[in-house]
Amino acid sequence: MKKPSGGYSEGGYGGGYYYGEGYEGYADAAVTPSRSLRDYLIMLRERIWWLVVTILVVFLGAALYTFNLPKQYRAVSTVEILRMKDRTVQFEGVVRQDVANVEDFNTQIAILNSGSIIQRVDDRIRGQLRRDFLLPYEEGRDITLAGPISVPQILANNRAVAPQRLSLVVNILYSHPNPNVAAAVANFFCRRVH
Repeated sequence: MKKPSGGYSEGGYGGGYYYGEGYEGYADAAVTPSRSLRDYLIMLRERIWWLVVTILVVFLGAALYTFNLPKQYRAVSTVEILRMKDRTVQFEGVVRQDVANVEDFNTQIAILNSGSIIQRVDDRIRGQLRRDFLLPYEEGRDITLAGPISVPQILANNRAVAPQRLSLVVNILYSHPNPNVAAAVANFFCRRVH
């Protein structure tokens, strides 16, 4: 087929460009009806029951899930990270262990978040306290697809270290379904562990 040499034609050639057979330019846009706000309101009115039922099902599902969760008690223990007074050290091999600046404070926070502290707290939970600690997890409330989680994982998942702003005080929070266990474990995190 021979392309037209110039001007507009029915073959899809326009302005020096060939667009293929059947190209009509922008003529189709004028024929397409546009929708008004009234049309959208009619569509919404026709489908309003689907929207209401969906919202109701989501709300009831969330409410049932929330009401069936076991109660969690949160205990808070407080630790003050002490700042030592400046002193003159005459030996070069002595390392300072006190809090002198923000980096030292953040180092102490990182130690409180460390796995070694969690392991030491795990070692302190013994006897009846350990049985009470593990009871909610043995009942299958917190079993993942990988199987039951270990005591250090339970401790790490339920503990939070929250420094108080503009102070050297740190709150250690622990959550557990048993309030006595929550308080005991929070205190274990605050005790100085050697």
